[in-house]
Amino acid sequence: MEAFKYLRVVNKEDGRYWAWFPELPASFTDGDTLEELRLNAKEAVYGVLSLRHDEGREIPEGGGMG
Repeated sequence: MEAFKYLRVVNKEDGRYWAWFPELPASFTDGDTLEELRLNAKEAVYGVLSLRHDEGREIPEGGGMG
């Protein structure tokens, strides 16, 4: 199995963290702490990739720094 890394853009607003993945449109997540954000980000990416796979859509190869 090949592992891909996707660029994660992290922002902090009103004491919460949120992130999005430019290579994966419509993928956003958030968390109260950076650790929670990291865990939620893994779930978000997995969910987007699983859906794309199930729909027979292309899986972007990534290339970001994760």
